[in-house]
Amino acid sequence: LIKKKNLPSPIAVVVVFLILSSLTIIPTGFTGVRTTFGQIDPKPLSSGPHFKIPLVQSIEKVNNKQQDITFTERVWSVTAENTNVYMENVVVTYQINGEKSAWIYANVTDYRNNLVSRTLVESALKASSVTLNTDKIPNRGLIEPIAKEKLQRALNEKYGPEVVTVIAVKIGNIDFEQVYDEALEQKQL
Repeated sequence: LIKKKNLPSPIAVVVVFLILSSLTIIPTGFTGVRTTFGQIDPKPLSSGPHFKIPLVQSIEKVNNKQQDITFTERVWSVTAENTNVYMENVVVTYQINGEKSAWIYANVTDYRNNLVSRTLVESALKASSVTLNTDKIPNRGLIEPIAKEKLQRALNEKYGPEVVTVIAVKIGNIDFEQVYDEALEQKQL
């Protein structure tokens, strides 16, 4: 007598595969963007389980939590008195509006890396520093809120209002050109 092994039938395997591949779970703090043959559904999906048609639809998860992006390179600018100053190790904390996730996914190339660009941050920092006198620049409590406001305005102009919210701009280091520092030392002596 030959015993038959209990192997699942190929149809059962395909059915289980189709069921598992048709379910996507969007975690808390994310929204989903459904695409059907590359066509983006403008209505984002909330957190929780969602079904999709295997091989026809896909769901991309968009992070709607607060995110940090760090710019380590120096940004040179001038003060209101035309003194050269640089800022480095700038951290921008931002958040993507969940209702605008599908729009961002459709309209911003590589949104994970390009949404808050170095160019926009540099522009905001430079526009902020020229509003303050030389003695006020090192005061982060003065320059950081101005930089946050300027960056928010730039993002609103680029993407529209309430798409991306800037939570904070933190500047790790603010210093002057070496010539200015040396002149200060000489003045103190």
